Amino acid sequence: KNYANNEPEDTPRELVTYSMSAYKRLGIKKPNFIIERLIKEKSINFLFGPKGNLKTEYALGISNALVRGKSFLHYDCPKPYPVFYADFEMDGFDIIERDNAYLQKYGKPPENYFHILQWEQQKNQNIPDIAGELGQDLILKSLEQQKKLVGKPPLFVLDNLRSASGYNENESDAWRPI
Repeated sequence: KNYANNEPEDTPRELVTYSMSAYKRLGIKKPNFIIERLIKEKSINFLFGPKGNLKTEYALGISNALVRGKSFLHYDCPKPYPVFYADFEMDGFDIIERDNAYLQKYGKPPENYFHILQWEQQKNQNIPDIAGELGQDLILKSLEQQKKLVGKPPLFVLDNLRSASGYNENESDAWRPI
């Protein structure tokens, strides 16, 4: 079969396969769950559904339990884990109001474990589009700062993708740079 000549030289020309027993001997490590049976370290997870179906409250609930090492619904958070929550749509006071309920239920989180990026608090109430290099670099810089403070990379929660970027929702690959 002829392949297009515009492929890079290091493009695979054959696939690697294993018998199941050989695959199990590869030494692939069991993943580390930061929320047991729900969220693995170094994973990308999407929470989606129609508007008004409590996605933000669910994300805040997970975040608040996680930073304190508490259970959320039927999921255990075995130890406190840092969270960087980027809010691109709520009113600034909504976060405070919602956090008060979790503060009352769970108590105070460890210092610097829960960081908030909120659009209203930014210069000109603007965060650069996260599909672009500037927006991504600014968020990565903030994530690195929190990591230095607590010694581990935080879970990044983006609420919500549509408000954070002007990507074309009708093009399936438009969100990939994000």
